Amino acid sequence: MKIFEILILFLTIKSSLHKQFLTLNFTARGKKLISGEVLLLLDDIKAPHLCVVNCLAFGENKCKSVNYNKKRKECQLLDENQDNVDDVNKFEENEDWIYYGQRTPKTECTLKGEASKCCIESQDITCQKPKTCSVIKSTCAHCKSGYYSMATGEKAFCDMGSDDQFIPSCKTIKDAYPESSSGFYHLGYKDNILEFYCDMTADAGGWTMVANITITSNAEAERYLLRNIKQNGLGSLKNVRSGVYTLSLGTLSTFQERNEFTEIRIKCQKTYLGFQVDVVLGYGSELVGGVTPERHVNLYRFLPSDSRHTQVSGSYKKADFANLYNHAIFVPGQYHIVINNDPNRRRWECGDYDQIQPNGKTYSPIGSWQFFVR
Repeated sequence: MKIFEILILFLTIKSSLHKQFLTLNFTARGKKLISGEVLLLLDDIKAPHLCVVNCLAFGENKCKSVNYNKKRKECQLLDENQDNVDDVNKFEENEDWIYYGQRTPKTECTLKGEASKCCIESQDITCQKPKTCSVIKSTCAHCKSGYYSMATGEKAFCDMGSDDQFIPSCKTIKDAYPESSSGFYHLGYKDNILEFYCDMTADAGGWTMVANITITSNAEAERYLLRNIKQNGLGSLKNVRSGVYTLSLGTLSTFQERNEFTEIRIKCQKTYLGFQVDVVLGYGSELVGGVTPERHVNLYRFLPSDSRHTQVSGSYKKADFANLYNHAIFVPGQYHIVINNDPNRRRWECGDYDQIQPNGKTYSPIGSWQFFVR
């Protein structure tokens, strides 16, 4: 055995006796780390494992990884460790080189109490609450869908089984936890924590509320035009609690594209008429996208709480200009559902029509409207 190799073995043993262990368990062939400083350049190193042994002997507090050139038998001891070989600012491609480094420890998840927490392994092994669901997804391959306690204080539902483009909804929660009750829920989407109101009881539940409006006077009917109360972004859905809120059609279109909901539920009532509308429409994608032809519809059904449809005669239609808030379903002259957007009229309609009132009643815009998607 050469004197040099004996020295290397001695240093390796000495390092082990002092509890200094370094494991180079990551290999990238055809890659060379260029971002780290070369601590020592060694020539005539016959094999890659000898290059690694030299790194171990150098000490783990100094040598963190190595580059080995198999053609020139050259070994570079480096002061930096990286395992993201796709970072072009840190690695260059060269078929003559092999990089040996340490795999970065991944997050391990454990269950504690009612909510899951991600435990990030550190020198003293401390447990930290994640900031978003995307943090959990990127660091914990074994974490399952469920509720997680976030650093911001919320207990949020994280859907671990979908890709990053999918927007979760109340139905996502209902499918995972069928016993869920109605109320506000926090859901993780990318780097955001969203807050939705979920109706978990009507028609098997899983309904996400996207609009909630209550009109208590003629003055409010004139002031709360659709253009004045619509809001953009899924983060605004928490504002349904205000009672004067609609989610913009643009955001609804994105929501539908990335969630693929198909059903719309409209629940509304008019005090002066004494009835309630509660109808499910099965053509949800048509009501948040572009213009579609006017047609008679058959993809609708009235829920047991609906007390209006038995009083209507005629064929139900969807207008060619229809959207979620305007003529999504109607019977000409009898039955309209409209959230007013015209400053010259007070078309707040819920199974009625502002130009024709049943039984000689005087038209009133006072009432409430709720819109859901599933």
